Amino acid sequence: MFKEGKSFDEVKKIVESGRYTIGTDELVVRDSKFLDADGNIDWEKWAPNGGRVPGTIKENQTISSGTIMDRYGSQWGKYTSPVGVPYEQRALPYIENLNAYHKYEVLKPINNVTISEIAPAFEQVGGGIQFELPYNIKKLKELGYIKEIK
Repeated sequence: MFKEGKSFDEVKKIVESGRYTIGTDELVVRDSKFLDADGNIDWEKWAPNGGRVPGTIKENQTISSGTIMDRYGSQWGKYTSPVGVPYEQRALPYIENLNAYHKYEVLKPINNVTISEIAPAFEQVGGGIQFELPYNIKKLKELGYIKEIK
């Protein structure tokens, strides 16, 4: 950001807002306290039960053709949300990076999906809806179930 001619105060304000473009689709953890001793995100400590609110879990659901879903992260992930779920309701440990945001259209019904409310985690409020897909995004694209859209 300094290369773009922004002052330190401008950069600090952008970073502290928690919403800026890193320049790649890399996800940066907001706070090191979310990491375990090996430097990996401690999902079980901060977002147990797959980040799901108990009592809201619906297994073996189907996402219909034409559904638009999105995610912050790589194509190796299996979690998405319906378009429009605010970032803080996703309860992710990362600084929001708009370059890591991807939107997908469902082309064929996707079965065996677990749908749930997102639990508060990583000092975020949660409350959004998440889809845990049976395969990662890459595999679903390869099989023709979804396509990335703008």
